Amino acid sequence: MRPQKAKREINKVLWRYFIENGDLQKMSLDEVIKKLKTIEPYLKKMYDIAIKNDQDFRSGEETYGYEDIEKIKGDLIYISDKWNCSFRIRWILDLIKINKG
Repeated sequence: MRPQKAKREINKVLWRYFIENGDLQKMSLDEVIKKLKTIEPYLKKMYDIAIKNDQDFRSGEETYGYEDIEKIKGDLIYISDKWNCSFRIRWILDLIKINKG
């Protein structure tokens, strides 16, 4: 998988679907997670690239945390156009993982 394809697919969800279409505010946490799962392989690929560059191994809980759905949505809005660093990608991956458990 090429990084350009991964970035494009991630941006489709984080920016176009959640922000431009305005869908994020209408979604439940389960719906958000379901949509994020569609880009999980791309997020993992970009995390592997980003972690080599910035060596930021903090967990999602150590960065933004997961207090409640409104905070999670606010954080997703905030990072929607600046997600391409390891700690933000990790926050999304950990969110998906937390919801699986």
